[in-house]
Amino acid sequence: MIQKLNSFLKNGHIGEVARWASVSFMIKILAAGLQFGMNVVLARYLGDEGVGRYFLCLSVINVLAVWGIFGTDKAMLRFVSSYVAIGRNEAVRQVFKYGHLIAFVGGIIAAVTVFLTADIIADKILERPDFGGSLRLFSIGVIPTVFLFTLMESFKGLKRIITSLSIKGVFLPLAIIMTVIVTNGSLGLDGVIWAYNITAWAVVIVGFFLWKRYTTDTALERSDLTPEQLQHQNADFEKDKFLNSARPLFTLSIFQQIILWSSVFMLGIWKTDDEVGIFGIAQRLAALTSLFLIGFNTILAPKVSRFFARNEMDTLKNVCQKSTLMITVMASPIFIVFALFPEFILSFFGEEFAQGGNLLRILLIGQLVSIVLGPVGLILIMGGKESKMRNTFIISALVILLGNFFLIAPYGATGAAIATASAAVVQNIIAAIFVYREFKLITLPTFLLGR
Repeated sequence: MIQKLNSFLKNGHIGEVARWASVSFMIKILAAGLQFGMNVVLARYLGDEGVGRYFLCLSVINVLAVWGIFGTDKAMLRFVSSYVAIGRNEAVRQVFKYGHLIAFVGGIIAAVTVFLTADIIADKILERPDFGGSLRLFSIGVIPTVFLFTLMESFKGLKRIITSLSIKGVFLPLAIIMTVIVTNGSLGLDGVIWAYNITAWAVVIVGFFLWKRYTTDTALERSDLTPEQLQHQNADFEKDKFLNSARPLFTLSIFQQIILWSSVFMLGIWKTDDEVGIFGIAQRLAALTSLFLIGFNTILAPKVSRFFARNEMDTLKNVCQKSTLMITVMASPIFIVFALFPEFILSFFGEEFAQGGNLLRILLIGQLVSIVLGPVGLILIMGGKESKMRNTFIISALVILLGNFFLIAPYGATGAAIATASAAVVQNIIAAIFVYREFKLITLPTFLLGR
């Protein structure tokens, strides 16, 4: 067994992915622990109704913030990582500035939209007139939320994994936990929103300073460049290619937010706040089973971009299949525990949350398919097939919208869980089909292929 494991990790790329994935996993564990702790604290101090209100407000802000990004976050990940791989340092800095300029303009538009339409959204869409003030307060955090997304992906492109994962996953929930505990929950929902806004702005400022430090010529220096690559080190980045990549990614991001938040949003329209709160907690717990997939994707993204840039397709296939195998093995224990004891796990948030056990079981089905199929979405985006990935999200969004429309009214949160899980299954299967058609690549673990 030890010899097989050593042979498995002997591949240089697999070994590097495994090492950095372990680092990523530890950061993700910390972030997941903080997120778990934040959810527990919010549930304990604000109750299921208060948590439901927070999730509803956050869903609106996240959707509008992603619209403001205009697809530049994933485009920056792709282009930063590919430019770093071939030594084009000046292009790395240029694409960062250009992408953040677009994101800044979009962020302003999104923030103003939230501020001016808060009462309309609260009264006419959410049918909760008292939400207007909270949404307007949250508008302060829209611009830094936009920058948090773009900074995270940019740092991934530089392989600054710890920085990327800490930006949104560590500092934000930590600040919210401290605020609620120190104030004993007396500041209510508005206090939580202020903690989010202030911390988001502070993290963004630190992020820009770190980017400047990480992108000097000395920091980006490589010793494995060919003479031809050295000649193009100071070449400008291809603005047209960047925009052509960002456009379908913008559409993708819109439908991704629909998939992420539509269940909470539509459940909030037709059902009670406490039902939204229970579903929101179950959804976040189910997402923990994809912790390993997300962690590996963080490490794989710049590598996959490099493999495509250098046309190393055999290496790409080998690394992706072995990574999917590791993800499946590592995620299995968490999945089994959550599937067998969902009521016990949910009871940590409060006795009223234990009734969401079946919701968690249903949501786990979608996560299982995502884990077993591996990084299919990442391969499409890094391989320049953004339009294909966009199409998978469009289809998946239609599935979840139609599912929620027909299932939430008669079945409540259970209907939302069925719609959410179905969308995840459809999205990943279609993405896997596209990966095979475009690159003749199967990401399923080798033991599932009978090899």
